[in-house]
Amino acid sequence: MKGTLDFIMADTLMGGVYDAITVDAMSRSSNIPIIAIPGSSYCVGYTAGVMNGRRMTAEMTGSTYGYEQRYENHRLSMLHIAASGAAVLRYGINEACIGKATVEALKILKQVEDFYLDGKRADENAAVADVTSGASRWSLDKSRIRGGIWKYFYDNWNGKVQTRMHALNGDYALGLYNWDPWQNKKWHVRLKDIPEGNWYLTEVTTGKRITMNGRKTWTTAELKKGFVMEIPKIDCRIIKFTRKAIPASGEITLKCEATTAAPYNQYAWRTGGQHDFKQIMIRQQKRPLHLLKLHGKTIVKENTNMKTSTVAVIAAAVTTLTAADFPLTVDFKDVAKAGISAKVENNAIVSKGGYYFGSMQLPALDKNVLFTIKANGKGAKLGIQQFGLDNKRISIPAWTVPVDGAVDVKFIIPASKLKVPSKLFFYSVGKKEISFTAMKAEFTDKTKVDAPKVARKLPAIPIPFKADLNKKQTGVNISGKAANGKITINKGYNIGTITLPITKEALSCSFTMTANDGATLGLVLYDIDNHGRPTKALARYAWGKRLGQAGEKIDFAIPASPKQRLLLLYNTAKKGNIIVESFEIGKLQ
Repeated sequence: MKGTLDFIMADTLMGGVYDAITVDAMSRSSNIPIIAIPGSSYCVGYTAGVMNGRRMTAEMTGSTYGYEQRYENHRLSMLHIAASGAAVLRYGINEACIGKATVEALKILKQVEDFYLDGKRADENAAVADVTSGASRWSLDKSRIRGGIWKYFYDNWNGKVQTRMHALNGDYALGLYNWDPWQNKKWHVRLKDIPEGNWYLTEVTTGKRITMNGRKTWTTAELKKGFVMEIPKIDCRIIKFTRKAIPASGEITLKCEATTAAPYNQYAWRTGGQHDFKQIMIRQQKRPLHLLKLHGKTIVKENTNMKTSTVAVIAAAVTTLTAADFPLTVDFKDVAKAGISAKVENNAIVSKGGYYFGSMQLPALDKNVLFTIKANGKGAKLGIQQFGLDNKRISIPAWTVPVDGAVDVKFIIPASKLKVPSKLFFYSVGKKEISFTAMKAEFTDKTKVDAPKVARKLPAIPIPFKADLNKKQTGVNISGKAANGKITINKGYNIGTITLPITKEALSCSFTMTANDGATLGLVLYDIDNHGRPTKALARYAWGKRLGQAGEKIDFAIPASPKQRLLLLYNTAKKGNIIVESFEIGKLQ
């Protein structure tokens, strides 16, 4: 299309935390000028009507979409997008805060526009490492938008460290962009290749000169060694490195210091460091089948006569149960009459080692129902979830229940969860074979199944805790060989557990880890049952995360709890090695 277009309009309405990546990718793959729209939070439009609607939604639901920090996000988005290659910024000023943010951003851009329009990108010349201590409060944000979707882009695409560097006529401009809405960041900055001599450093957003111990200039050797710069939350710092002094008002005094922290690879997402695009495509191709399995009353069979297994979907004519059918006893001879859709062999439902393996319809009921399932398996774990007919999850009455041998699995669904018709879905959590030989559903006055009277307390780590990986420590069970203060974990799935104590304060966790040969990390927080075994997953801090470089630091926060919990480590790829270099857990600052 070269020569046929004057401009490209970048689709940048996802919110600033994502938009700069879009503009950056487009600018690197085209020489056509790009028009970009600065964002302020996830999917926020710019008409007055949209913003009024957002404000009313925030007032009614308490889910603000990051709206309360719209001023900071808009300002940072303008600066980051311009540095990423946008030739034109398009925006609408419908609120006073956006007008103020726009004026401030334009004043800053005026000081670096020559670098952006006439200079050349030189990102590879800056090595920036995250040396921030403690976890961000963002780890505790459970909201759907900023704590979920927005943070997904930050963690998986933008990354913890975002920089843009430009060179012009022998001088340099380096932008450091912090999209975390809660935490100031400390980043170690060093330049890899810069001519010999003395350099003046000026921070553009504050207009201050950066000095070292009162000295106005830095040597080339000092810049190659580096310094630590603090970047406020939802803000940036833009540093000019110039041969000649430029006007400045005030000073920022820093010191020259090296770091052992590895430079952050902000482009790991497109070089395979964070994402396996082949696996992403495979997951997308499987998604329609997954939806059919969950919601289409289907049974899945594999055609073993073909080299590449195919899927045949068989519709199950399921009888709709009514309240009059309860209490209910099922022997699985005719599952359709019991409102069940599943695969049956020898009068039993069998999972055949799959994950989801069946569903059961439930009518609206006005009493608590006690379910007893006679199950059989070997080292398996059963999960039960309840969904409404609108496919929204209502409850998880049982999860990771051990099925080792012949067992009776009991759980209660209270009347409050049975006000409308719903479905039960059956899962083999560990993907090992489980069979159901009978099921009974009866009314009860109880709201939960009686638990053993004596609860087992696991040995827990003390807080604060700093691991000594050369020896075994109470509350820590990491599979692998320790050598030179590191633990190398060979390919496996569940690769370790850490027992967290009862705590009245949120905890800050910091791991330093490396992966090789395709290994990917999972970090999940679990509740535990009375036997000290993990049950309900409370939070997922990483899943399928690719560690982009040696010694990557992973920080997150864990909320306070009156109960013990387990932090489980996984190699979600089940291949390669994960090397645990260090970890410590303390109170969240």
